[in-house]
Amino acid sequence: MFYKVVNNDNRDHIIKLNYQIFFEQSKYFLSLSNSTLNINSAYINDTVNIKSCKNITLTRDNLSNYFLNFDSDIIKLDPNNTYLFKYQDNKRKLLEYHPLIRFNQNDISFVEGTNSISVTGTIDNGAGERNTKAYYMTECSTNGDLDNYQYATKFFDETFSGTHTFSVDIPVNNYDVGTHKLYFRGVRNGGYGTIYEFSFTVIKFTINKKYTTKVQYKSGIDDNIEFKIEFSFQTNKEFSFSYGIDSLSTQTTISLTSDPQEIRYIIALPTLSIGEHYIKFRAESVEDQIPFKIIESSSPELQILTTTSSSNPTLYYKGITNEISIEYQMRDEDGKGSFSVYHSLDNGAFTKIDDSYNINDASWYRKSFSISNSLISPSDETVHSISFYIKDNLGKQSTNQVFYFKYMTNPIIKLQEEMKTSLTYQVDQTIDIKLIYRDARGNGRLTIYTNIYDINNNNNIVSQNNLPIDIDSSTEKSTTIAVNINRLTYEKQYKIEIKGINSNSEETNYIIHQFIIHLSSPVLTITTTPLLSYTKTKDQFISISGNVKDSNLGEIRLQYKYDNNNEFQEFHLLNIGSVTETKSFTENVPIDQTLSEGSHSLTIRAIDSYNKYHELSSYQFTFNYNTPELEIIDNYDTYNPPIYIRGINDSLNINMKVTDYNKVDSLKVYYSIVDVSNENSFYCQMNGEISKTFYLPYEIPKQLQENIYIFFRFMQKK
Repeated sequence: MFYKVVNNDNRDHIIKLNYQIFFEQSKYFLSLSNSTLNINSAYINDTVNIKSCKNITLTRDNLSNYFLNFDSDIIKLDPNNTYLFKYQDNKRKLLEYHPLIRFNQNDISFVEGTNSISVTGTIDNGAGERNTKAYYMTECSTNGDLDNYQYATKFFDETFSGTHTFSVDIPVNNYDVGTHKLYFRGVRNGGYGTIYEFSFTVIKFTINKKYTTKVQYKSGIDDNIEFKIEFSFQTNKEFSFSYGIDSLSTQTTISLTSDPQEIRYIIALPTLSIGEHYIKFRAESVEDQIPFKIIESSSPELQILTTTSSSNPTLYYKGITNEISIEYQMRDEDGKGSFSVYHSLDNGAFTKIDDSYNINDASWYRKSFSISNSLISPSDETVHSISFYIKDNLGKQSTNQVFYFKYMTNPIIKLQEEMKTSLTYQVDQTIDIKLIYRDARGNGRLTIYTNIYDINNNNNIVSQNNLPIDIDSSTEKSTTIAVNINRLTYEKQYKIEIKGINSNSEETNYIIHQFIIHLSSPVLTITTTPLLSYTKTKDQFISISGNVKDSNLGEIRLQYKYDNNNEFQEFHLLNIGSVTETKSFTENVPIDQTLSEGSHSLTIRAIDSYNKYHELSSYQFTFNYNTPELEIIDNYDTYNPPIYIRGINDSLNINMKVTDYNKVDSLKVYYSIVDVSNENSFYCQMNGEISKTFYLPYEIPKQLQENIYIFFRFMQKK
């Protein structure tokens, strides 16, 4: 036999060995290169020098396993082989005893918490049929009677020849993390066979992290759910791993190649109810779960891009526009989905528009849709509406948006600014209409017709006018139309209707406006106002100046009244011939001589032929009664009085003038010398006259001494 060994000096050695193994008196012998070794002792360290001094050592361990050590390599002696040395896994038992036990797998590993392991293999009973029992021991014993050994468990009892398979489940849940051994031994017809070691390692199992990449998901929006688990094992092995949503629905095998290591799984997200759910998983015997939530998907948002209302619709025209187009923008916070538009015309049933579209983010998307106007009857008055919303593939829909429009056949007109509602007779000769017009056809002629109706007279037409306008553009344009109203009478309400008709006999909308023509009132201004006081009889008039104008034209009477008298008296008449004319005047207002003495008021007004008047605020004045006046006509120098000589000129002839505007019948004149008790009087007959001249004869009293005297006189009405 030949055996090739790689020596430590990296040179190949071919060793030829002659061997003989024999049994004699319970001793085993090995014949090696003409030398015989007794290997029955407990430990043998004999050395045989083979060729170039290569050392071979024969040893036995505590389980009576024998080994040849070839320097640092262990060489197994196997008497059952056809050759002495066979290099395999460095180690082979030197001698074995039947029954022989062979394991299908040894040195296995499993995670902590494993309840049991299954050990399988074969038992070799040799030639001839014999009864064989097999045991495994948790603690090794070389003694017999394994049936009564507390650490031994019998797992096989069969009668057979040759080889037989075996399988045994061994509890391992009480073993700590680390490497452990079990010991297997067979008993054939009462004879004990070789003890075989079975090694296993309990692996530390740790979950360092477990999480989903998101904590919230939306059914129908999120296609998948991703979760990650970080394990920590003390050794590398393949192990069973089961996982699923709310149950362990999927099983696989994973192998960790690093410590720690994160594994990542992506699961298709099914339709789940709103609320909390779990990623359940089991690694070997350890079960755990990762919570996550299913939340409502969001509803799409919708914004119409053209602002309309029932009072401000978008205008479309028959023959120009064939479809109604609506622009809008939408978004969905979910950032994905398929969307369809549903619309309703004039509050009818909602129908789905055939086209649908997808989005892939949460930004605003600008969209539009159109509907044919072939089903809409043209009308210049009807305001149509299109209500619409969008719905996603999950049934979520936006709020409704409404688009208002008119589908018109006719041109349009509208007021650029409001028309007057009150006009003044003979001042306003026209009613002005500032008009905006448009004919979307952009050509032809548009004639504007204006009819004025007398509302107070059964709406009879009192005026008709028309104005042709050439259309050269489809855009809005403006014009001013002055409708003559000089034939309309005053203090009446009128209605004016405005419409346009184009070259195709298509009419615009109507504009209807009511107005009234009022008479004006005179405008009176006083420039010279009355005085603050007047005297009875003496003052016969109050003189005033001023001016007056009146757009009603014709006669204007200036009138007055005193105090609270209800009746005005006329004091002047003038005529206005033009609406721009202003007449000036200076006139006297007669003073009512019957007024009582004291304070009074004067009210002045101007009133025209239409009985329109302008009344001024009253003027206040004082009316005084007269005091009779007596004066000496002759001139006297009070510093050089006349001289009278007793006996020569003993009487005074004084030329006097009496005035009394009260026009009395007579006045009694009193006279005397100052400081002299000789009062005298006489009657002056006035006879209603205002003034009279007379001589007053006066006899100088003889008892007067020479001196200068003052002649005193006064009067009294009779």
